[in-house]
Amino acid sequence: DLLAAFADEDIARWNPGPTGPESAAEFMASRNDWSTAHHASWAVADASDRLVGSVSLHKIDPDQADAEVGYWTAPWARRRGQAARSVVAASRFAFAQLGLHRVTCTTQSRTPAPAVSLGRRGSPKKERSASPSGTPTASTTMSICTLC
Repeated sequence: DLLAAFADEDIARWNPGPTGPESAAEFMASRNDWSTAHHASWAVADASDRLVGSVSLHKIDPDQADAEVGYWTAPWARRRGQAARSVVAASRFAFAQLGLHRVTCTTQSRTPAPAVSLGRRGSPKKERSASPSGTPTASTTMSICTLC
């Protein structure tokens, strides 16, 4: 399922990932390494234990008490609220376990569902940015705060 997910154009555009069995094993090992304390990742599975996505806290800054959250959802699991639930769960972990006060999530404007759901928990800011390939894209940045 991991390789099938990364074969999806929307996931591959924003997330460097595995392209074969060996790189899949390396990818999983890198996601399991929380030793630097600047990154925490989780695989997201459905009730049948099928991989449906991933969520990560990155750029964790204890001094500023903030982090960024990133996620992807497999094509077969989209439009079921999984991305928003994953981002909220990671944010709750950041607040309760890491003592952070703000988690920032940036979404593509063409995939607004997570931003709409998260809008109930933070304040959106629309921006123009570029994809990793340099293509201009519209995005929404959402700050989720313990004090908001």
